[in-house]
Amino acid sequence: MKLILASQGLNNQTIANSLFELAGKKPEEIKLSFVPTAANLYNGGKSWFIKDLANIDKYDFAEIDIVDISALPKKLWKPRLEKADIIFVEGGDPFYLMGWIKKTGLDKLLPELLKTRIYVGSSSGGIVLGQKIPEKCRELYESDPQNQGNIDGLGIVNLTFLSHYYEEGFPLTLTNEVATELAKELGTEIYAIDDQTAIVINGDHLKVVTEGKWKKFSP
Repeated sequence: MKLILASQGLNNQTIANSLFELAGKKPEEIKLSFVPTAANLYNGGKSWFIKDLANIDKYDFAEIDIVDISALPKKLWKPRLEKADIIFVEGGDPFYLMGWIKKTGLDKLLPELLKTRIYVGSSSGGIVLGQKIPEKCRELYESDPQNQGNIDGLGIVNLTFLSHYYEEGFPLTLTNEVATELAKELGTEIYAIDDQTAIVINGDHLKVVTEGKWKKFSP
């Protein structure tokens, strides 16, 4: 299984190079499906969303498809994800995204899809892969306040990933204190990364690539 969990997509060349190394292909040989669903519920400016798309577009992929699983029936979105080499899941509201992943049945399909495809999760797109989506994410990322409490993630990775480490512009900054508290509460390792960092997973091998800062917190 090949995964990249990023805080802000392909935000620098180091992260992009790691993706192309995982793919073993040049960008012009790669088809990418972009899943924007998590951003639908986000209320406010979406310059970050535009930036993620712009950063993808500058690498001249063979094809960039936009596939919103909340807007299309399964018979339409499933074959479009199947033909992709990379499934890029955008950030936004992790609780909203997780709801649609379960509602559409994508949670059942992902393990099979990811046998032969790379998954890139930007912020919430990566958070949903973990064991738990902590309640604190509602405050950190301005998520929907309904249905309070921690919820189960997809459990594809045995860690909790949190984005925007010490990045300003959120209601609550993800600091060392916040991450330490969450690691104890959830009982899992937390990888907190800033917008210049990504976690790269290739099978059983995990590495962090960065032009910024990150930190691992243990329970």
